[in-house]
Amino acid sequence: MIRRRSRLGAVTAITMVAACAIAVPRQAHAADGFPAKPVRLIVPYAAGGGTDLLARVVGHKLGTMWGQQVVIDNRVGAGGRVATELTVRAAPDGYTLLLVSAAHAINAGMYHDLPYDSVADVTPIGLWTTAPYVLVVNAKRPIASIPDLIAAAKRNPGQLTYSSSGNGSGPHLAGELFKMLAGIDMVHVPYKGGGPEMSALLGGETTMSFASIASARPLLESGELKALGVTTTVRARGLPDVPPIAEAGLPGYDFTTWYGVLAPAGLDPEIVSLLNRAMSAAVRDPEVAERLVAEGFEPDPDSPSEFAALIKAEIVKDAKIIAVSGARIE
Repeated sequence: MIRRRSRLGAVTAITMVAACAIAVPRQAHAADGFPAKPVRLIVPYAAGGGTDLLARVVGHKLGTMWGQQVVIDNRVGAGGRVATELTVRAAPDGYTLLLVSAAHAINAGMYHDLPYDSVADVTPIGLWTTAPYVLVVNAKRPIASIPDLIAAAKRNPGQLTYSSSGNGSGPHLAGELFKMLAGIDMVHVPYKGGGPEMSALLGGETTMSFASIASARPLLESGELKALGVTTTVRARGLPDVPPIAEAGLPGYDFTTWYGVLAPAGLDPEIVSLLNRAMSAAVRDPEVAERLVAEGFEPDPDSPSEFAALIKAEIVKDAKIIAVSGARIE
């Protein structure tokens, strides 16, 4: 009897456990079914510039992969601060993302009153690309080389101007580094994006510009602009005939920009991982990569942790350039 009762008790226990297992539903995961609606990708610069082009090329691929539209939202102002503040205030649900450039790290050292923390208030998703800038001048100007430009600046201190896509942008700091190494004085003139920047250069409002290859290429091909050099120490695949500035007359010059995506702080790690995998696949897609290289970008996706480390290192590096060069907001 004792054995029978034990056996019946064991059978009853097993039956109860099985029933409980059947009754417990599968635990839901944050990334299940994501994205279930369009994703907003905020771009800190105006339509028509290099950053905007990058967003639209990769965004279109992501939309195809997800079956959900990636809506490009150009929010121009204050060198990217307006777009970043808008992002950090959004819900951390993966549906509001921000495409940033090196300006995100530059702003941390350029401004002392940012309404957000450049590290603590964001969730890094991953790097997309790196890229050089190209130093260009209006083809009508009698400047044909880096030595010509430096000589003109020394003959006319404070008279030459260089335009950028905004205060605290990558081209802004690229220009400050050029001034510092060349020992010249030039005036920075910021514009709201690469499109307005190029228009000002063509109209004779500025002497030169550190522009994205995407913004400058059509004007180089039409002969309206001249390229004097790229800002990296190696030639760009997008402009193979243009030498590095360091080789063309200013030894030691090296400035590389980068582009990646951030989300508001507190985003679920599962969604972070899903976004990173999708974006890395989109950037590495052969057709997308070919288009990006042609526009001057170098596809170089990485992990969220690697991108976080890059941002922290860039903030330290850029702060040193700002301090030594005396860069300021115009």
